[in-house]
Amino acid sequence: RVQRDRRPGEVGPRLEKGRLRNYLTRRREGAQREKSFAASRLRVILFMEAQIESLRGEALASLADALTAADLAAVRVKYLGRAGAIPLLSEGMRSVPKESKAAVGKALNALRTDVTVALEGREQALANAADEVKASATGVTVSNDEDGVAVVVEELFQG
Repeated sequence: RVQRDRRPGEVGPRLEKGRLRNYLTRRREGAQREKSFAASRLRVILFMEAQIESLRGEALASLADALTAADLAAVRVKYLGRAGAIPLLSEGMRSVPKESKAAVGKALNALRTDVTVALEGREQALANAADEVKASATGVTVSNDEDGVAVVVEELFQG
C-alpha cells in the first residue's frame, strides 16, 4: 500500500515499512523459485540423457547375448514394443523443457535407430548363417561402413 501523505522534502509516494519488507521478501523468494525451477529442468535433461545412454548400452548388450530368433524377438518387444523401454522413455519428453526437447528428442530417435539397425543386422546375420556358425556366434560388431572388422581386431588385441 502506498501512503499518500508526504513528508516535507519527499518527491514521491513511499511504501510502508512492512509492505516494503514483504515486497523484498517476495522478490527474493521468486528469484529462489526461478533458480530452483532452472535446477529442476537441468535435472530432468540430465536424467533423460543418462537414461538414454544407459538404455543404449543395455539394449546393445541384450542384442549381443541373443543367439536365436526367439531371443531377438524378445529383445525387440522389450525395447521397441508398444510398452517397451524406449517408448516408455519417450513419454518422459513431456517433462523436458521446451528449449531442450529438440536435443533430447534427437537423442531418443538416435537410440531408437541404433537399436533397430543393430537388431535387424543381428537378425540378418542369424538368418544367413550356417547352423554351425549360428551356434558359435558370440557377438555383433558395427557395419563395414563403420569399420566393423577393425573394431573387432582392436578389441581382440586390447582384451
